Amino acid sequence: MSEPFRLTRIPSLKTVQRLSVIIVLTAVFIGCVSKAAPSRSTQQSEAELEKKLDELAAQIPFIMPDSVAYQRVPHEAREDLGLMEVQERVAFDSFMALAKSADESAAWKLTTHGNPRVRTLAIICVYWHGNPQRLPGLNELCEDSAKTFPKLGGWGSGGPPFANSVEERRRKVGIIEQTVGDIAKQIVGAYFDASRAWTTSFDAYWEKRKDRDACLGWYEVSVKRAMRGTMTFRSECAPAVLKLREDVAKLDQPYRAWITLALRESSSWDDENVGADLFANGTEIAVAAREIGAPTLMRLFKGRLESDDPDFSLRSQGTFQYANVCRLVLSHAAEVFSPEESNAILALEDFHRTWGNRELAFVHPCWAIAASDLAPARAREILLAAFERFNGRTEQESRREIAQAFWKHTQMDGVDVVKNWFYSEVPDKRSYGTARHGFAQWLADPTHKRLLQAIILDPRLEELDSFTILYLLSSTNKSLGRAVVSNEEVHEFNSYASNLIDEDGLAEAQRLAPDPVKRHLANRPKVLEKLRAVFKE
Repeated sequence: MSEPFRLTRIPSLKTVQRLSVIIVLTAVFIGCVSKAAPSRSTQQSEAELEKKLDELAAQIPFIMPDSVAYQRVPHEAREDLGLMEVQERVAFDSFMALAKSADESAAWKLTTHGNPRVRTLAIICVYWHGNPQRLPGLNELCEDSAKTFPKLGGWGSGGPPFANSVEERRRKVGIIEQTVGDIAKQIVGAYFDASRAWTTSFDAYWEKRKDRDACLGWYEVSVKRAMRGTMTFRSECAPAVLKLREDVAKLDQPYRAWITLALRESSSWDDENVGADLFANGTEIAVAAREIGAPTLMRLFKGRLESDDPDFSLRSQGTFQYANVCRLVLSHAAEVFSPEESNAILALEDFHRTWGNRELAFVHPCWAIAASDLAPARAREILLAAFERFNGRTEQESRREIAQAFWKHTQMDGVDVVKNWFYSEVPDKRSYGTARHGFAQWLADPTHKRLLQAIILDPRLEELDSFTILYLLSSTNKSLGRAVVSNEEVHEFNSYASNLIDEDGLAEAQRLAPDPVKRHLANRPKVLEKLRAVFKE
C-alpha cells in the first residue's frame, strides 16, 4: 500500500442515531451546553497523556512493524539480542500499559501534535483501541511525511552481529527510516488485509462500511491483535480473546452466529486452536449453527450466502473461510441437522464434484462423515463407499479422516477394516505428520487404546516405516500414561539412519551410512518387542 488512501470522513449511522437521541432527551439544555468547552478533567487527561507520550517518545529508540500490528513488545527487545537497553525496554513496556488505559479520544487529538514521534505513539494508541470509525482519519494521516521512529533491519539465523555497544549493533543490523505516514499506512493496510481488499481504493472500501457498526474484517483484525501474531497460545492473549467474545456477544442474531462461526475459522489462531476454543467451544459452535438454522446452512453448502456484511462475500481468497466454515458446521452435524437430512448432505459431495464454481467447490469426505453421523445405522455402508471414492495417491489425508470416522462408528466390529487401511497406506517419502503418521498420533487418545493395541499386535508391525513406529511409540506412552519406551530409546530410534532408510531405501542407506544403519537394524527388533510386550500383558 505505497500510495495513501483518500476519503472524506463520514460519521457512522449509529453515531448519528445516538446523537439524535441525546439531543431529544436533553433539548432543554442543548442551547447552553452544545458549545461548552471540555471539562477540566478531560483537559487534564489530555494534558497528562500528552506529557507522558512526549516523555516516552524521547526514550523509545525504534518502532517495529510487528509491535504495531500485534500489540506486543518487539522481538528485537530480547535481552540476548543486545539491540535495546534495559531502560528502553522499560519505556516500551510503559507505553504499552499507557496505550491500554489511555482515553481514545484524547489520543486521537494528539495525532495532530507538533512532535512526529508523539503523533506516531498517539496513532498506535488509537489503533490498539480498535475503533474502525477512525479509519478515514488514519487514511488522511497516510500523507504525513515527517520522520518518526526508525525500524531495524534483519539478520541471519546467527543473530545480530557482535558489537561492543547497543548503538553499534543497531547500526550493523541496519537502521531504516520511517515516516508517520508509514505507520498510518500499516494500520490502514491491516484492515485492508483482513478484508482481502488488496486491489480496492479506500473510497470503495469505506463506502461499503461507513454506516456499519461491525464487519467480519474488523473482528479479524481484533483476532490478530489478540493472538499477538504468534502460533503458540500465551496467557497474555487470553484477556483480549475474552474481550472479543464479549464484543461479539453484543451483536444481534443471526449476525452474531455468523460472526462466531466465521471467526472460529480465522487463520490467525494458534496451531493448537487454544485461542479459538476459548473464543467459541464446541457447544457454542453448535448453538451458533442451530441459530442460523438447517435450511440456511444447506443453502450455504451450495454456495449461497445472504449477508449485508461486505466481508461475507464468497470467494476463494475471501475473509469468510467458506470451506472451513462448512467443515466446522458438519463436524457438529448430529447437533444441528435431523437424521432425515443425511442423504441430502451426502449428495453434496457429488454437487461439489460437478459444481461449476471451481474456486469454492471442495470435494472432501466431510460430507460422507457428517451423513454417517446423522445415520449411524448406515455408517459402515456410507464410509466404506467413501473409501472407494477417495482412492487417489493424493487423497491419503481424506482416507485418514474416513478411517477415524469408521472406527468411531464401528469400534471393534470394524477393527480389521481400519487395520488393513493402516498397513496398506504407505506414506509418501519425506512426508511427515500426515495420513498414516497423523492417524498414529491420533491413537494417543486413551479412548482409542483397543485400536492401538490391535495395530501394535498385528504381525505387519515390522513392515512399518520408522516414522510411523516413532509416532506409535509416542502414542503408547501418552495412552498408557507412562514411559513404556523411554525418551532416550525414542531419541535413539529416531536417528539419522532411520530417516535415511525411510527416504532412500535400505540398500542406499547401507551404502551411505553402513555403521549407523547396522546399529539401527539391531536396535529396531528390541524396540518393537518392547512395544508388543506391554500390550500382551
